Amino acid sequence: MPRSSLDQFVHNGQAYVYRDRHWTTPTGYRVSTSDGQKLTLAFYEKHGRVPGVPLTPAPAPKRATRREQPAAAR
Repeated sequence: MPRSSLDQFVHNGQAYVYRDRHWTTPTGYRVSTSDGQKLTLAFYEKHGRVPGVPLTPAPAPKRATRREQPAAAR
């Protein structure tokens, strides 16, 4: 299972950590849903991205190349 990135954010002097798709305090207490939405919006305004999303997109998969079969095999 891939690990999610931990985004840290300070809002109004209080530190928060985004892990497992939820905002928590540094000690591990989860934030309420309404406060989590506010934190997500504040994080997006500051960083221009949604928390937990990698900074760079994954490279596109390479297409398989088709090999020409020798005339004798046709």
